[in-house]
Amino acid sequence: MSAAPELDYTTVRDVNLTPLREAVREWTKLPQKFRDVHTTFDRTVTKPLSTHQSGWHGEAKDAAFKKFTGIQEQLLEASRQAQKLGTVMSEALKKIQDAKDELKRIEAAVHEKPKQEGAKNYLKLNEKDGVVYIDPPADEDTPGLHKAYHETLADYNRRIREAIASASDADHDLKTALLLDPAGKGFNDDVYGHLADVDKETKRDLDAAVKLAGDEDIKKDPKALSQLNGLLAKNARNPDFAEQFATRMGAKGTLEFWYKAAQPEYDDDAWLTPKKRPEAVEKQLAALQDNLGTTLALASHSDSPEMTQWKKDVLDLGYQRMGPNRTGYDSQPPYGFQVMSNLMRTGKWESQFLHDYGEKLVKTDKEPFIGPAGEEKEQTHRKWLSNGRMPNNFLNFGPGNDQGTDPFTGYLEALGHNGEASTDFFKNDENFDYLTRERTWMQDGEPTGDGPDKGATGPREALGHALTSATTGHDWDAPLAHPPSHTKDQAHIMSELIKGVSSKDDHIELAPGMHDSLGRAASEYTPDFFRAMKDGSGDAKLFPMHGNQADMSHIDATRFLVELGQDPDAHAALTQAQKLYTAETLEHHLAGDLPAGQKYDASPKETVQEILRASGETSGTLAIGRQEAVIGPAVVRDAEFESATLSARLWGNAGFATAVIPATVKWMSPVGGALLGTIVTGAESAAAYDIDAQISRSESIDKADIAAQIYDRAQQRDVQQNEKILETIQKYDHVNTSKTWAELYSEEGFDQAVTRVGRTAPYLDSIDQVKSLPVERPG
Repeated sequence: MSAAPELDYTTVRDVNLTPLREAVREWTKLPQKFRDVHTTFDRTVTKPLSTHQSGWHGEAKDAAFKKFTGIQEQLLEASRQAQKLGTVMSEALKKIQDAKDELKRIEAAVHEKPKQEGAKNYLKLNEKDGVVYIDPPADEDTPGLHKAYHETLADYNRRIREAIASASDADHDLKTALLLDPAGKGFNDDVYGHLADVDKETKRDLDAAVKLAGDEDIKKDPKALSQLNGLLAKNARNPDFAEQFATRMGAKGTLEFWYKAAQPEYDDDAWLTPKKRPEAVEKQLAALQDNLGTTLALASHSDSPEMTQWKKDVLDLGYQRMGPNRTGYDSQPPYGFQVMSNLMRTGKWESQFLHDYGEKLVKTDKEPFIGPAGEEKEQTHRKWLSNGRMPNNFLNFGPGNDQGTDPFTGYLEALGHNGEASTDFFKNDENFDYLTRERTWMQDGEPTGDGPDKGATGPREALGHALTSATTGHDWDAPLAHPPSHTKDQAHIMSELIKGVSSKDDHIELAPGMHDSLGRAASEYTPDFFRAMKDGSGDAKLFPMHGNQADMSHIDATRFLVELGQDPDAHAALTQAQKLYTAETLEHHLAGDLPAGQKYDASPKETVQEILRASGETSGTLAIGRQEAVIGPAVVRDAEFESATLSARLWGNAGFATAVIPATVKWMSPVGGALLGTIVTGAESAAAYDIDAQISRSESIDKADIAAQIYDRAQQRDVQQNEKILETIQKYDHVNTSKTWAELYSEEGFDQAVTRVGRTAPYLDSIDQVKSLPVERPG
């Protein structure tokens, strides 16, 4: 196998070894902890049961003691392996520290002033590359001077190379020892033998993978594709394999490999119709896209010279065709960006590479389209389109609304799984405005979706995913943060998004397919919405939060919630998040004594009033969004809202995709877990608000009446939830509350919602068509 990937000079010179030093110190305690567990197990389990007095005899005892012996042996093996790993860690620490010290000694010697009076020092150090050289003035630059310094330069540069090589080897051994383990062998104290085995196995896998990828007929052979998929999946966490696979393939070779593998065969007819692949090949190619992307994403985290060049080459190939120009009626080959972006949908890509890639992609996307009629500055997106036979609609093995033609789709999916990079991209106002307001988005396949998601396209869904990660700081489909805490940049992006969606002059359109993920993101900003809806002072004390606050006005909050309230999944996320926050905030203020600096200047009753009013206004505003959705296309959509709200249970279990928070999660304080079941999963709520049992799906039902019932039911449900919240707080924290508060203050909030929406969003269809009906109070 080739040498370990080499670290660069500045990495070794400036490395901070404090974390590794602390890890070594803590690791030294681990072997004894395993031995202590072994001793305890032997004393409390094995020995007591082995005596005659235990009364345990026969085959069951023999089988059990065989297991006990295996457990104890594994504990001892674990102790020995931990000790050997500790040795590897200690040796790595020493070697890297020695290398760092050596580089500093050489640096000091190079910069040292001559002790002899009148002598000169012509030595210089390139602190980027770690090369020592001489740089005399032109009038003193002679062959004799170079000869005099020859041995000195050779010695210094040799020592630098050896120091970097030693640190690189130590880093490689440590990384390999910690990340990999022989499959199925349990604990293994032969760490050094293991390192050698891993290197050999990685080389075998790497050679086999590169060979398979070099076979032009692999796309026709499901068995060969399966073998390559197996090798990539097996090494999905092996950074050495990933880097060397990428660099051995080369940037151009990697792109050409996927382009050719994904491209179908064509019939010999006038239209060159794509041939249908066997199902087994189709499945393997889809898996290959995922596995290849994961491998390259892992490789992108390396900053070795070889990978640095690979990443640079990928960017240089971005606006180049992946093949010779075609003539006649055939489409041109795809651009490098189109191929590469379709390999960025899986894995976690390195942040700086995503920054550089996005910068180059945006610049390229804005370049004029050069068509048959010449330069078109207003139709820049047309450069990505296929015009003719053999279109480039085969690069993504995904849903029909995402054929992979738009290079932004895969890139935005990569941002969606790297919150740091996504925030960095969208905090740039030019990038934010270009993607949310200015860019012309392609359809890229047949739009899909039902109800509010009807017309969803892959590129716009990906934009929603990327904005979600940018505003939350975590993967768009990861569990929601608890408690949420946002950086200044994340809050700024959310502020701009909210203001843009609420603005009529400089409007940001939330296209179908974007609402779901953005509803998740907005749910993390519940405290920010509550603060915006409190027009008086003291909002920071009344509605506590972590991190930075999103800047929005009351109007912004209202219009944004109405927009998201029209989507079932976004509605469910926001409804349940705000109710959980309401419960936690009430408990925060009512239970126990708060420090003087955190107390809200109001009586308990007035505090409850303000909190429930804000919650009621939020629920009412979302309900009006539901009305607007129903008044628009169809009554059937209301059933979808009820399903999302009652069954998804975003904050309670795994029913709502991957955006769940366990019931034990506390947003602000301990009462959250106890409250959660009563405010979300109550059987009485499901029975009372099963829309399918109460409203026909017939289009003939008067939509305005249905919309009025939506509002009525939403308020009834809000009152019932408030009652449960107050009851629970009284039970757990022994605080006197009144049931009447739940109804009175909810009604105030809902009335406020009608007033605010009517005054700030008069353009809604439902404002004119829906007449507020008296609310039937729950019994």
